Amino acid sequence: MKNLFLTTAIATLAAMPVAADNHGDAAADTAQAVENAAEQTGEAVENAAEGAANALDDAAAATEDAAKDAAAAASDAAAELEADAEQMFDTFPAPEVEVEGYTTVAAGEYEVETLIGQRVYDVNDEWVGELSEMIITEDGMVQAGIVDVGGFLGLGEKPVAIGFESFTITKADDGEEIRIYVDATEDQLEAMAEYEGS
Repeated sequence: MKNLFLTTAIATLAAMPVAADNHGDAAADTAQAVENAAEQTGEAVENAAEGAANALDDAAAATEDAAKDAAAAASDAAAELEADAEQMFDTFPAPEVEVEGYTTVAAGEYEVETLIGQRVYDVNDEWVGELSEMIITEDGMVQAGIVDVGGFLGLGEKPVAIGFESFTITKADDGEEIRIYVDATEDQLEAMAEYEGS
């Protein structure tokens, strides 16, 4: 009986260091697993941050490209509008006129409203029409004048657009009368395309 107790006690004591070793291994395994998980989490966060940064860079580049494309499109549209505006009226060299009793004045001396309704003459001092309208750019510059030519007593007149630089403006020395001259005959003006408005 004594031998049985002694044998059991020795077996128990012998098993204890093994159990302690097993607990130590488990703790080491857990620590390694935590370390591995932390490392994987760090890599995942780093990858996610890098991916987000790349996505932001791509989005910024796409936005910049879109802005450049929009600016180019706007520039093209503006150039096209300008070209269309230039094509909608004819120009002539501004005539040098010397009419007794009249002095040539700068176009900027008069308000647009003052010039509208004035008679237009050719270089032979023949009345060819009447300035009925002005085409003004968005920045307030006078681009062209609309001259009504032909017709009879105000009926059947044909509006034609002429570049404003084609006009020479004169003022009577002894009054307020204004005459506008253009280097084109009435027949030439009537042969122009009819202005249909903008």
